[in-house]
Parts: sequence; structure tokens; C-alpha cells
Amino acid sequence: MADYYINLDEELGLNAVTKVLEAMSEVKEDDTLIISMDSDDAAQSRHLAELLENNGFEYLPKGSHSGEKYTLIAHLQNRKEG
Repeated sequence: MADYYINLDEELGLNAVTKVLEAMSEVKEDDTLIISMDSDDAAQSRHLAELLENNGFEYLPKGSHSGEKYTLIAHLQNRKEG
């Protein structure tokens, strides 16, 4: 079980999507992917949430206590055997 952290300090654009895609390719079923960004970018994070959903991840959005950071905490969805 591993944690993968991505801190998106820059504007959420193609570079951010590339970083998330690269990290998602490394994440295994029991791992956690943690994507943090400035809270000002929270409204723009929907495309990252859709990217996670479309690639089999469940995520939980979370704001920091200080109100300065916004985080998406993601896990691969459990795959049921058939």
C-alpha cells in the first residue's frame, strides 16, 4: 500500500492532467492518490475528477482547515470477480 502525492501549484491545465495521468498509471488497488491544489482552483478541478472517474477511481474532495488547499483523495474502485 503506497501513497502518491501530486501538488498542483500551477494553473490546472494540460500539465496538471499529464501529471495526474502519469501518477494514475502507477497506482495499484490498495494505493492512495492524493492531489492537492490551491482552494482557488477547486472550481476548476472538475475535469480532474472526471479523469479519475473515467479511469476507475473513486475520490473524496476535501478542503483544508485553513481554507487554503483543496484535495482530491482517490482510490481505485474495487473490482468484483465474476
